[in-house]
Amino acid sequence: MMTVKKGSLHALWGTSTGNLYALWSGNLVHFDGDTWAPLRGFEGRRLWAITGSEPGNAWAVGDDGAAFHFDGKWGETTTGVKTSLRGAFTRGPDDAWAVGSEGTILHWDGHRWMTTPSPASAAPAPGAKRRELLAVWASDAKDAWAAGEGGLVLHWDGKAWAVSASGTQFGLGALTGTGPRDVWAAGDGGTVLHWDGTKWLHSFSGTKQALFAVWAEDQGNAWAVGDAGTIVHWDGTRWLPSPSGTDDELHGIWGPVGRDLWVVGFDAKTGQTSTWRRHR
Repeated sequence: MMTVKKGSLHALWGTSTGNLYALWSGNLVHFDGDTWAPLRGFEGRRLWAITGSEPGNAWAVGDDGAAFHFDGKWGETTTGVKTSLRGAFTRGPDDAWAVGSEGTILHWDGHRWMTTPSPASAAPAPGAKRRELLAVWASDAKDAWAAGEGGLVLHWDGKAWAVSASGTQFGLGALTGTGPRDVWAAGDGGTVLHWDGTKWLHSFSGTKQALFAVWAEDQGNAWAVGDAGTIVHWDGTRWLPSPSGTDDELHGIWGPVGRDLWVVGFDAKTGQTSTWRRHR
């Protein structure tokens, strides 16, 4: 375990164990293999998600429609929205998604962000509010998923987004997958769902703790992390607990294929942030 400093450390992405990015109290920090350091230009911003596909393509998104792109250096782009962007995913320089409050869904085509019609942004029933989207993941240009509050799951088929029955009312704040027939969603109450190419199925996680992040290496190897130091591992057959040695909230997970697994989190009582590196 490596201590950083006080503040909420969440979300994680990298290209190697010497090039990691995380969000610390809404600001972007970088790990060079030895130390974490804040990056300039993000002061006062509240970022919620970071994603990347390669060393020269990464995104960080957050409140007020903020979307920063890395193509060798970080720079802010114009999204045209003021909603809070809570989730992001990119497959390449010309294909990125961002989702957020009021059901917002944006797509980057390599040149600009465009708002995509979203079933979650439709006018709600009287007294209700639009459900927030918290996560997004895509296997290809014609297969993407978004998830959020109240068990809401949406699917993109290359033409339009449509509601997909999840079978749960628990909030879903994390998505990952390895292909169109292997997608995981995780969230409140230890909820884990798996898409097999036809339907969403409940997968018993063995915990009731909220799960904040999920990451899959292949169909027989996935990890989810969450509240009270919870780490669970999918071995291809079932989810099993993996001792973390902490009761901190764990909010981000990343691991290069076949190598070390990294987790970031913080102690909600003291505000102390930490990262963990697990040798696999």
